[in-house]
Amino acid sequence: MDEAHGATLTHTQSQQQRHDLVRTIAQDERRHLILLTATPHSGIETAFRSLLSLLKPTFGAWDLNNLDETQRVELARHFVQRTRKDIEQDWEHERCFPRRLTADETYRLSPAYRTLFEKTYDFCAEIVRTGAQLEERKRRVRYWGALALLRCVMSSPAAALAALETRHARQDEGDDAVDFRGFVFEAGEERTDDEQPTAPLEATEATLPEGDRRRLRELGRLASRIIEAWQDTKLDGLIRTVEGLLGDGFHPIIWCRYVATAEYVAAGLQRHLSADVRVVLTRGEA
Repeated sequence: MDEAHGATLTHTQSQQQRHDLVRTIAQDERRHLILLTATPHSGIETAFRSLLSLLKPTFGAWDLNNLDETQRVELARHFVQRTRKDIEQDWEHERCFPRRLTADETYRLSPAYRTLFEKTYDFCAEIVRTGAQLEERKRRVRYWGALALLRCVMSSPAAALAALETRHARQDEGDDAVDFRGFVFEAGEERTDDEQPTAPLEATEATLPEGDRRRLRELGRLASRIIEAWQDTKLDGLIRTVEGLLGDGFHPIIWCRYVATAEYVAAGLQRHLSADVRVVLTRGEA
């Protein structure tokens, strides 16, 4: 089983199902089971032990920070770890990792984009501040909505516009467990949603008076004008960077947080790069 860290025992239903499947397979002691993963330990001890328990159930109850010699020998018979340092210089007489080169490319926001950002920042700060007087659930909703909107705006004007225009079903007002972190942060243990974080924005909008809702619509219009007038210096800088990489013989891969940004970037690259360059868009949508 490859990517075995996806079968750790967590609170998510999908990983619970994977764990149950592999545990069922492993119950037949006559069957050889090999679990492969480049990230066996996420920092959560219980998740790591649940992975080891698939190899041998007793491992799941061991205190891995206080193993005696017999336990260490037993674990070593089942668990083999190779760090990058172990194989970085030589693996079967060949260097197996490319040399990593890092660089930061800066850009200055266009006047139109700076206006969009500043208005969005001021709006988000205000709804969080005024939301402090609301009930706890609505305070949390506004917090997540503000973070989601800021992330979209700084991803691309297309992501901002898509998040502000798309409408889904309203959140259940009776749900006290408000947690929209999966729409805002990249998750280490589960699949990250690359769609627009419309759910927290919808829930936030439901807590706003009509005046603030009009301000949200105005932010959407500002984002739309940036796209129409091609006033995105971030995308301009990306195009120049990609042209340089192509000129040096590379085949660059550009990663985007949201589908809307990926589509927007792909269209911009296709429009401005040489006609003999093929731009391929890959996204996580079904």
